[in-house]
Amino acid sequence: MNILAMLGLAWVRWAVVAAVAGGLVASFAYSNQRKGAAKAVAKIERATNERVSKADAAGRKSADPSSSGVRNPNYRD
Repeated sequence: MNILAMLGLAWVRWAVVAAVAGGLVASFAYSNQRKGAAKAVAKIERATNERVSKADAAGRKSADPSSSGVRNPNYRD
């Protein structure tokens, strides 16, 4: 039995259509997952850099001898 004769069977045609549609859906989902993961990593890195700069500024402010008050290593802003 050749391929064209097999595609004449209705259930084989539907199986091929379903496999192609499933492949397209899986490809779309995978590409969106990669985009979302890249955005999440960028957001985390941006927030981390912001917090590090705030902590450094607070540490410099807390350790400055000319600043008023007690040195507080937990001071954030």
